[in-house]
Amino acid sequence: MAWYDKWVVMVIAAAIGVAGYSGIPWHKMGVAEWAYWVGAVGSIGAIIGAFILASKQSRDSAALQAATAAQKKKERDQSVRLVIDHCFAAICGLPGRLQRREDYETHLKIVPRTVFTNLQKLLSAAPLYEVGDEKIVVAAMLMMDAMDSTMVLINEIDNMSPAQRIAFWDSLSTRLEEQRSRARGIRANLYAA
Repeated sequence: MAWYDKWVVMVIAAAIGVAGYSGIPWHKMGVAEWAYWVGAVGSIGAIIGAFILASKQSRDSAALQAATAAQKKKERDQSVRLVIDHCFAAICGLPGRLQRREDYETHLKIVPRTVFTNLQKLLSAAPLYEVGDEKIVVAAMLMMDAMDSTMVLINEIDNMSPAQRIAFWDSLSTRLEEQRSRARGIRANLYAA
């Protein structure tokens, strides 16, 4: 109700009150009539009070629901953003250009495949349709793709013999660096103002 609506209601109520006061012969009323009038005015006051109270409770409830929904949305956005950050850390935690190619097997175990698998499951299970920020949705989808590509690369490396790894090291190292820079770009776009 707008502020001018309240004033209109108050003016109408005052006009009815003045008309009622002028039209009723107050000086001729007995005790019983006065009791009826007091009861009637009290009942009307109680009805108006109940209406005002119900209206206020309804507004308060709607405000609380809106605040709760906003808080849930914020928490959901933050949780998806956190999973994206973990994906970024997993991809960037893969070994880079190592000094000795033979060290690859040892360094690849820094980020276990289960971490990639679990992060992929978390990202795919995230309710992106409920996320309000478009940047987070786009980043999550791009990061899912980056995680899939990285997992394909890791599986490809796992299926190679040590001699093949050494022979294709430069190519593998370049492809890993591409995935890292892709993850960096996704994260930079996510946190860009």
